[in-house]
Amino acid sequence: MSRDFTNGYGPEEYLIKNALKGTYKIQANYYGSSSQRITGPTTIYLELYTNYGKKNEKKETITMQLSPKASIVDIGLLEFGN
Repeated sequence: MSRDFTNGYGPEEYLIKNALKGTYKIQANYYGSSSQRITGPTTIYLELYTNYGKKNEKKETITMQLSPKASIVDIGLLEFGN
């Protein structure tokens, strides 16, 4: 996992090289925003790869706007080997 960027923009990266079979919950710990409202809400842009660098590589993109207050945000689920 990359270092935790709590000031400014990411990116943050997480890698599971040999994932165990099962369902993984994707969450973000959002600390809130100190930017002025003219910029609009904070947005998560997630690129999710499975089988990265292989012939059967799959990429999924998720974009979601966050509420203005700090919270733990549920983004989605990822299943391996099911």
